[in-house]
Amino acid sequence: MKQHNVMCKIVLSCILLTACSANKEVPEIAAIDALQLDEKTIDKLRDITQIAREDSEEIGYKVIMVSLPQPATIYKEGKPLGAYSVKVASKSKSDQQKDIALIYYYSVNKEMMVRIPMGEADEEYEKNKYYPKDVQF
Repeated sequence: MKQHNVMCKIVLSCILLTACSANKEVPEIAAIDALQLDEKTIDKLRDITQIAREDSEEIGYKVIMVSLPQPATIYKEGKPLGAYSVKVASKSKSDQQKDIALIYYYSVNKEMMVRIPMGEADEEYEKNKYYPKDVQF
């Protein structure tokens, strides 16, 4: 009888494992469903990530990785605005051994509000930063 119970447990375990593995979801779709994001929002986040990548490459940085956009608040002319913060991992232009991060802030309309090359040398920092006087954090 004990042998029968053990065999049943093994068979049921195999069936359960097979059923679970046969129902694999694409990870991106599972994440979208878990976050309950609509397609419009997902497309906007993808666009902002791509805009940050393209901008970094246009100004001469070798892009290693781009973070997902994070909700942020910036202040323009003293008024709070919703924004997205994106970090782009790169190498310094002046010293290819040095890792830096370009920090971007985009409006919800995908307009670049701020670009800060954190960890870059002074001349490259000044040349590549975009920080309007009327914008604060």
